[in-house]
Amino acid sequence: MPYTRLWISLLLLSLLVLPTSDLQEHFSSSQQAIPKEQSSGSISIVSPPDGTIVRPGETLHIDVSVPPSKTVRIMMILSPLGQSEEVRESPPWSFTLTIPKVGGVSGGGSLLGKHPVTASAATAGQDLGNDTSIMVDVERPDLPVTLWTQESGIFLKAIGEEYRVIVSGVFPDGSDLELNESCCLSFSSSDAKVATVTDDGVVTVIGPGHAFITATYRQGDRNVQRSIPLNISPLALNVSPSVLDFGENVVGSTSSPQELTLTNLSISPMDIVKPEIQGEFSETDDCVSVSPLAEEGGTCTIRVTFTPTRKGLRSGKMNIASQSSQGVTTVHLSGIGK
Repeated sequence: MPYTRLWISLLLLSLLVLPTSDLQEHFSSSQQAIPKEQSSGSISIVSPPDGTIVRPGETLHIDVSVPPSKTVRIMMILSPLGQSEEVRESPPWSFTLTIPKVGGVSGGGSLLGKHPVTASAATAGQDLGNDTSIMVDVERPDLPVTLWTQESGIFLKAIGEEYRVIVSGVFPDGSDLELNESCCLSFSSSDAKVATVTDDGVVTVIGPGHAFITATYRQGDRNVQRSIPLNISPLALNVSPSVLDFGENVVGSTSSPQELTLTNLSISPMDIVKPEIQGEFSETDDCVSVSPLAEEGGTCTIRVTFTPTRKGLRSGKMNIASQSSQGVTTVHLSGIGK
């Protein structure tokens, strides 16, 4: 625990007589807070506005509004970016928070990108828990001199296999910062039939072939790029389809099964191991019992069902592998509980 947080924890403990476990739970939940709409009777951060862009090393001035109906005993600022040195017991409810210049943030995240800033207050008759949050976006004002990644190439083997590319940038002042969470960084694939890539750099294999994954850090009409070659080996095991969507299903009931067909494309017999499935899904198969699959065309079938435990979008995945293949094929699963 950083010294600043420890000092604040001890101060709050003495003023509020809260168990240490309660304080630690509060700090954890505050750092994960997200902005929410404030009513006229709620404590709210009035400055800076939600979504404000700040620079590394900048001092952020935070003003909190407390309605007349609230009697605040103590207030402090919490954020993965650090904690304010001020802990106030009376107005003005104004604080400062210095954004780190380099490095990461509490919890191991990257400095650049969006982070919550939370005003946490204890009102009369209540302990900590009157929280209000905004998000601030930490961004550099300049372009990096160069982008770099740990890998010079990406080599994957199975449909659905995923790999996250982590991009860092070296800036003119020598700072070396991870960029994946920055709004200035984007990714693209040169061939979506080989692989796709998300905004935060997760590459997903679609089919065999060669492509390039390009990271672009952009400010206005200026940009810096890094392209990484991607090689997907010819498939030894084909799984079709690669995605299953069960649509809407009543909570607590089991859907009709959907089928996956596995085909051995290699020149040798293939033993399939028991698939691993995650989420509110289950499977039955004949793949283990009929193994080994005959070379160049042997097949087996997996049947998947969906049993949602609550409403809303539910997701999962199933990993399929053989004893002879190093690659793991991932099938993404989704459904909606209603």
